Amino acid sequence: MKTYLLPGGIQVCGYRPVVVLGVILVIFVTGCYSTPSSPTIEAIQTSSPPSELQSMKTTKPLDTTINSDSHENIPNKAVCVAPKSGVKLPELEFLGYPQAILEFLNSGGSTQELDHELYSAGVANQPLAVATFDLTGKSIDEVVVSIIDPQSSAIVPGGTFLIYVCQEDGYRLQHRQDSPDNQGAYGIRYLQDLNSDGLGEVVTSSPNCGAHTCFEDVQVLSWQGENFVNLLVGNTNELPSPDIRIIDPDDDGIFDIEIGSGGFNSVGAGPNRTKIRHWAYNHATSSWDTYEDIPGPSFYRIHVLHDAEDAAQVENYDQALIDYGRVVYDPNLVDWQDPEQEIANLSAYSLYKIAVLHLISGDDDRARLTFDLLEKNYSSQGFGHMYAELASVFRESYEIEGLVRACEIAQEFAENHSKEILSPLGSEIYGYANRDYFPKDICPWE
Repeated sequence: MKTYLLPGGIQVCGYRPVVVLGVILVIFVTGCYSTPSSPTIEAIQTSSPPSELQSMKTTKPLDTTINSDSHENIPNKAVCVAPKSGVKLPELEFLGYPQAILEFLNSGGSTQELDHELYSAGVANQPLAVATFDLTGKSIDEVVVSIIDPQSSAIVPGGTFLIYVCQEDGYRLQHRQDSPDNQGAYGIRYLQDLNSDGLGEVVTSSPNCGAHTCFEDVQVLSWQGENFVNLLVGNTNELPSPDIRIIDPDDDGIFDIEIGSGGFNSVGAGPNRTKIRHWAYNHATSSWDTYEDIPGPSFYRIHVLHDAEDAAQVENYDQALIDYGRVVYDPNLVDWQDPEQEIANLSAYSLYKIAVLHLISGDDDRARLTFDLLEKNYSSQGFGHMYAELASVFRESYEIEGLVRACEIAQEFAENHSKEILSPLGSEIYGYANRDYFPKDICPWE
């Protein structure tokens, strides 16, 4: 079997050089489409590259490439319809393919022949158009098909995703999903039993590409007795340049879903930060509904500030103090566009937060020293001085009315001076890929 290398390092086995060349030309013409970034784009169990943040056991390689042998050459393999040679797809409009494929399969056409017919007609999705797997537990493989509409105007061609289920003595079209407007056809990413219930799941995704960055709408389709249901809870459309993986960290046959976000490919996004969104399978709900975001490492000062804010929010004050301290004192941190302004603003704001955390922890002496340092370094009308003003307002209120009222006063002050206090911390300076700040973020510990 020949192996071809697509742009981005994706290997595709057994595909026609002409088709691959066509994909490459489309990629370079559009300037933004990258082959959907799942490392197992052949919709099969293959090993994924390890996460940047953690090394986990991934699935073992499994060859489900469509074999050139016909069904009768596979011993003891149950088939839905007796195979018959010479079955062809007629020439037809795109909307006619779901029914035509059904008739093709029920006439005895093999999946190998179907794959060939779809490629010949120019509607086969790349890099895998047809795959088979037992999705319903009947020991007979279902047929999964992904086709693209040649007339689609989307950057990544739209199309239709189909699942044909064997029932009694023939196939029926059990699942059809057309791609949303301006999105690519749902493609086959993985076919595997992900929760050890004896039924296979289909991981599928639809790419949505803008001028610079692609996103993917990812689903985990599972047979629920009458139809296929998406068991992946949550939104994946907000993860730019995604890398879709399945992993088995416990080696127990229960797979987690990971989508690595590679960041935005646009200067306007500001400093990018990779992250991994991780879903664990929930036995109580029979779905992948427990997820968390794991940020990747970053040397940008603004990202270290975000880490400090997140740690403080969950009352991990020791880690928050470390990260706020890094914002102020770490010489290795990188700034985005204007180091003098960014260092002053982020450092002054971090000193304010350090003082507040000391008060929360009952360390009034360190809080007083930090307030004094902030006033000494940033009391003049330069960068950072508004955070010294914020600290002064908070401190005065705290000494008279306590922490809760001091927080309220600080929030009101930030709202009234949002351009000087909130804007220098948010996307106006650091781009749309980074968070904005609101009054509640200034003192969220009521």
